[in-house]
Amino acid sequence: MRNSFQPVKQIYRAYLTGILLFAATLVIFISVLCLGDFPVTPREVLSALLGKGDETIAMVVREWRLPRAGLAVLIGAALGLSGAIFQSLLRNPLGSPDIIGFDAGAYAGAMLLLLTGGSFIATATGALAGGMIAAILVYSLAWKNGVQGFRLILIGIGIGQLLFAFSQWLLLQTEPETAVAVSVWGTGSFSGVEMRQLIAATLIFSMLIPASLLLTRALRQLELGDELAQASGLSVERTRRLLIFAGVSLSAMATAIVGPIAFIALVAPQLASKLASSAGTAPLLAALTGAALLSASDMIAQHGLGQTQVPVGVVTLCFGGIWFVWLLARKTTQW
Repeated sequence: MRNSFQPVKQIYRAYLTGILLFAATLVIFISVLCLGDFPVTPREVLSALLGKGDETIAMVVREWRLPRAGLAVLIGAALGLSGAIFQSLLRNPLGSPDIIGFDAGAYAGAMLLLLTGGSFIATATGALAGGMIAAILVYSLAWKNGVQGFRLILIGIGIGQLLFAFSQWLLLQTEPETAVAVSVWGTGSFSGVEMRQLIAATLIFSMLIPASLLLTRALRQLELGDELAQASGLSVERTRRLLIFAGVSLSAMATAIVGPIAFIALVAPQLASKLASSAGTAPLLAALTGAALLSASDMIAQHGLGQTQVPVGVVTLCFGGIWFVWLLARKTTQW
């Protein structure tokens, strides 16, 4: 009898976890809009978002703080979902786009267009093309009577380092002023973002995230193995390619908008599974966890070090690095 209630408990815990993650993200979002050299109360924030209240407060909230807070939520959700897709496909917790070289490809492609003075559309196209080229290259080199997750991860790490070296070489070939500006973007930063970037991100991810979530319904079948998935009527290779395209698109667009932000895609899916006590990846919960993590990281980057502000990518590197070392040590004992 106790075992018969186990699925119900898991569903209830997943829903509860989702509600708590959404609430946490909302609290952090409002806090970021309130905090700063010009403090604002939550009531004033609400009035400003509704187009009411004092004009100065409205300018501070809507024009200065809202783009950064909104981008943190959207980019975090996209990275968390991308990580969930790849970790499920590879059946390995190390399988996130920033580890296996896909983000490095998107970074190199975006930088190549950015240094030549390309528009946002050109930069986004370059990021997507670079990410897809990296994915095809890694996938092709890892293929040996099928693709094994651990082999693909090792090859992805190697390809990622080569692409990162290429990006650094590109920086050395450009003017110092441009190189400094691109280097700040390359750390993953929300500094200086404007409303136009938030609007572009909203348009992009309002299409990508729902479409990707629909595709992730096939992940459970793929986790059963190719033969069983195919027997259940799933077109395995086609579905896998679509999921890879969706995962690369999510991380590449995030990179094009604010630069590469490490470890959110790695940590969010695993943390979501632990919070929900789920055996597999939970894509929607991973997206919510990514939004909460990146929003919290950006709040720390802005206000956690006194008057000193750092790029959000530095904060995620610090926390994510600790998680990565722990995860690697845990996996090493299993190998």
